[in-house]
Formats: sequence, C-alpha cells, structure tokens
Amino acid sequence: MLIIRKEQLAVMSSALEALFVSRVVAHLQRALPQVSNEMGDDAVRESVVRGMGKARGYGIFTESDAVRFVDFTYALSFDFDTEQEWAHKILTDTLVPAEMRLDMIDEYLNSLTAEPAATEDEDE
Repeated sequence: MLIIRKEQLAVMSSALEALFVSRVVAHLQRALPQVSNEMGDDAVRESVVRGMGKARGYGIFTESDAVRFVDFTYALSFDFDTEQEWAHKILTDTLVPAEMRLDMIDEYLNSLTAEPAATEDEDE
C-alpha cells in the first residue's frame, strides 16, 4: 500500500500551485501584454499570488473562478474587493456559490457598460 505523508502532500500542493500561478501569469501576459510588460514578471506573479489568496478568503477555490477573480483585479483594481462596496457585498455573500458571485460581478459590470434601452418618445 502506498502511503503519502503530509509533508509530501504539501510539496505536491506547492508545486501544483506554482504551475497554476505560471499559467495565470501567461494568461495575463497574453491578455494584457502592455500592462504585464510595464509591471514586469515578478510583479505580475506577485499580484497573481496575492489575488489567489484573496480569492480563497472569499471561498473561491476552483482554478477557473480564481482566474476570473484575478482578471477582475486587473480590470477594476488590485483592491476592488474592499474598495468597491458593491463588490465586497457580493463577494462576502457566502450563501451564494462562488461561481454565481463572480457571475454577479460580471453582470454588474456589464450593466454599467450596456447602452440604455430606447424609450418610445426617443423613437418618434
């Protein structure tokens, strides 16, 4: 029987997290090359690690959701979760699953950029 000790699990977990961070950094370098170049690799990596830590604090654990959270930090601000009351309210509502909370942030942001519907008076 194979026995894996806690220390071995910690090493594997750390290695997997490092690979994930590298993938997110690469994603940001592709999606935001100018910002990534201006910040530099170390700062981007640090921001990803910080963002992932914050995401965990909100119960966001899946890779895809963590990437979305980091994307929001780049789109809004690195402290959007505490600076923006609406975002903080959404993120701390633990009765709502993490993916749905991130969807709610997307919906809120989309509502800000959506064009208002034309009224009948404007059509005439």
